[in-house]
Parts: sequence; C-alpha cells; structure tokens
Amino acid sequence: MWTREFGKYFAVIKAESYARAIEKMQHQILLCVRYTTQPGQVNTFLAALNEQGIIQASKAEPGNAKYEYSIPVEAENALLLLEIWVDAEAQAAHVNTAHYQKLQALKKAYVTDVAIEKYQIAPF
Repeated sequence: MWTREFGKYFAVIKAESYARAIEKMQHQILLCVRYTTQPGQVNTFLAALNEQGIIQASKAEPGNAKYEYSIPVEAENALLLLEIWVDAEAQAAHVNTAHYQKLQALKKAYVTDVAIEKYQIAPF
C-alpha cells in the first residue's frame, strides 16, 4: 500500500517535505524540442552546445529539473531536447539567460527547423 512514509523515497524534487514535493510536481513543465539540422551537422551542433557551456548552464538553472539532448536512432539530421522545469516561471526565466541567447545564435548557424511540444506534467 502506498503511504506517505513509502512515497517519500520516490519524490525526486528537492522540497521541505513530501507534501511540498507533490505540490511542486503538479506545476512542472515538460518541453520536447526537436531540432532539424543542416545535413550532417547534428554532431557539430551538439558539440558546439557543449563547448559553449549551454547545456551545463541550463542544467544549473535553479528551476531546471532536466535538460537532456538525445540523437534519434532512425532520424538523420535530428536532435531531441527534453526539458523539465519546476514551473512556468522557471521556464520563462530560462529564455532570458545569456546562454539561451547563445543557443539562438547556434540555431541560426546549424538548425533548419524547430518543433516544440509543451506539456504540464500530470500529478500521479
């Protein structure tokens, strides 16, 4: 049976209490961003993101819970970014950072299309 005592071991959000962690999770925002790069430029784009510190800086933002790039197995010239933010305010603050502006410049150099899907994570 699921109890508060048992459940506290599964909360992955830093919070003062289990109840506060559950409350925080109800406001999380998930972004699925799919980049299409110029032919043959996926690895170069990903390397540039890493070299310019964009990935590390985004992960270090106070409201970031996940910021992870993946290369799809069966899609050429594609790169997937999964972002989880503790709330809409944290995600909105992200677009005002210096490293986000660096990302915009890199996108102009390497990316031909961006598709974004935004979700509110449903409470369990």
